[in-house]
Amino acid sequence: MLIDACTLVNFAVVDALWILERRYGGQARWTESVRHEIRRGRRAEPTLQRVLDLENSWLGGPIRLDQSGDEVAVDLIRRGLGGTSAEPMSHLGEAESIRFLERVDARDRIFVTDDRPAADFLRHRRSGLRVLDAAGVLAEAYAFGEAGCPQAYDLLKAMWEYPRGVRVPPHREVC
Repeated sequence: MLIDACTLVNFAVVDALWILERRYGGQARWTESVRHEIRRGRRAEPTLQRVLDLENSWLGGPIRLDQSGDEVAVDLIRRGLGGTSAEPMSHLGEAESIRFLERVDARDRIFVTDDRPAADFLRHRRSGLRVLDAAGVLAEAYAFGEAGCPQAYDLLKAMWEYPRGVRVPPHREVC
């Protein structure tokens, strides 16, 4: 399971990284490009330090893609997501995450992202990966008793009001 930068930011800005820890602690990871994106955003959003502090905790160190063919495959995915040669960092975290998850041999591979184009791209690849966004994470957290109601929905609304680009479904779809 990998968590994208935008979702880590969404949970950090509403001080709700604990939801991700309860739900996915010990199995969640991130890539080097996602960490780099979080580091870059720290100047504008100091709460992102909370994410970086998790590197020595439940989120662990970032995954480095270094197998033969990874660089080319990541760049092809990144370009499929809309990345250009003029902006080589654009969509790099999502592309690394998708490449890593597609090549690992695991039954339940999950990518958590609020980047809608990346989620759509992955769904169209039919790679068997499960894609969740913040609303899906909060719905699961509620279903498993890791967050209450209306707390789960209120966190989602707080992300939206921050403002963050999250999908806000009807209340009954979250809790």
